[in-house]
Amino acid sequence: MNSNDLLDIIGDARDSHVLDAVKTRNGAHPEKKQLSIKRVVLIAAVVALALLLVGCTVAYVLSMQKLKIAEEPGVRNFNVEGTWVSPTEVTQDIISIRGYPGSSNQLATQEWYEFEKTYDPGHELMADENVNGIPDNYYFAYNCYTWEMVDKVNEIADKYNLKLLSPETVVQRWQIDVMFDVLGIDGVCHEEKTAKINEGTGIFYPEGNFKYEFDFYLPLENGELSPPIPTTVFYTKKDYFDPDYQSIDTESYEQWNYTTSDGNGVLIAMSSQGGYFFAENEDAFMTVSVQMAATFKANEAGDWNRQCMEQAAEAIDFSLKLQTPDMTGIDERLAQADAEYEETKTSASNARREYATYAAYIAEQHIGKRENLIGTPYIRNYYALLDVTGDGQEELLLGQDNSCFNDIFTIRDGKVVAIEWGCYLNLCEDGVIRRTSYFPLDAVSDDLDNPRYYGFGRIEKIAQTGKERRVTFLGLNCNMTTREWTMTNEETGEETPVSQEEIDEILSKYPLVDIEMKSIFDFPS
Repeated sequence: MNSNDLLDIIGDARDSHVLDAVKTRNGAHPEKKQLSIKRVVLIAAVVALALLLVGCTVAYVLSMQKLKIAEEPGVRNFNVEGTWVSPTEVTQDIISIRGYPGSSNQLATQEWYEFEKTYDPGHELMADENVNGIPDNYYFAYNCYTWEMVDKVNEIADKYNLKLLSPETVVQRWQIDVMFDVLGIDGVCHEEKTAKINEGTGIFYPEGNFKYEFDFYLPLENGELSPPIPTTVFYTKKDYFDPDYQSIDTESYEQWNYTTSDGNGVLIAMSSQGGYFFAENEDAFMTVSVQMAATFKANEAGDWNRQCMEQAAEAIDFSLKLQTPDMTGIDERLAQADAEYEETKTSASNARREYATYAAYIAEQHIGKRENLIGTPYIRNYYALLDVTGDGQEELLLGQDNSCFNDIFTIRDGKVVAIEWGCYLNLCEDGVIRRTSYFPLDAVSDDLDNPRYYGFGRIEKIAQTGKERRVTFLGLNCNMTTREWTMTNEETGEETPVSQEEIDEILSKYPLVDIEMKSIFDFPS
């Protein structure tokens, strides 16, 4: 029996019978005798059980379509498997993520959306002189830049009996504990159900609404550790006007209602990139976005991906109960967190190891820390030693695989220093280094079959400091939507349209040098 069943039972009973049941539960005898005492006691038990459910996540059948407040034209660039396709025009749904079906919050968000779509569509009124005197909460919480917008916010809030938010407080990752303490929570995850949590950034309001962005890792059923899962949690108290909506191609999502092991009802919406969780409790709405493309398996049955989504849902605490935030001394507390962070950073900098040889650097920073790097985009499996600057000093090239390198190191003043890192790099003839960027599939992986940028440059020394850096002399950019290329003049910033044929011709002028990348475990000690 769930909460829906209980509500059905109560709904079938006459009001007088329910009142009698409540009196019986409280120790009084019913005044009327139309029902047997057995029936009254049964209803009393149902009432008691229903009361026990107060505060639990609201359980009802939900769908993204029920969150819809409007439609708008959109473009689909990826199919449901996450593969790029020719841009296709589609109708996308505008869904409310801070107010669920039929709520005052959803109706208020819909009215605000309709106003924003028609009011100042070209943002001609967005000028400094218009915002003079506008209170901070209207400017920051509701993006009001005219007094007409302020009046509309007040009108909608009054119409739906919703209170207004105060100006938000922004917190960095080293200040997150302050935000959690003010809100009266330890975090947003069940830590025992995660392998690791990377603290992120957030904003919160004195009224209790908050947004929190962070990464977490899952211990997968096959014994592996998931890649980091970029996650955003939106927490919205029901009695406040907090309009927020997103444009989503809902038809590309698989949806199902799920009950977590601690009894929370959650709508799961899954696409090839990850998806959303939607849940509601007595006080608030919770919407959680998770980017899980790097965890999903495209070529396997959807059961694996569904299991990963449900496992991620289990990791989120949808029963959050916040205390009334105490903002006393909040600026001082945040400043103290800043000071402690700077002290820690200074200590870490002072304690940072310096390496005289590439072998020592690799042994400690890559081989020695390999267990912590597995599952991240920063692991390096291959190396090469090559003089790419032409000064007689071999540079260390490190790569995730043997098709390219990602980092370049050199020896400067007897110490290993980085010239560039984290990129897809190839060496071309005449000492030219090509950087390639790809269309993003998600926050941690790229579509390696579809480049979106080529940058050609050389390693040059900065005269004043003697430090090396890669200087780009030619940049080629591809528009994600249209797939049209432009060539950028790196000195003037001017962009010139170029065809795919011209792109191919330019690439042919910078042939790649075949570099033998060896296993990092074979690096000579």
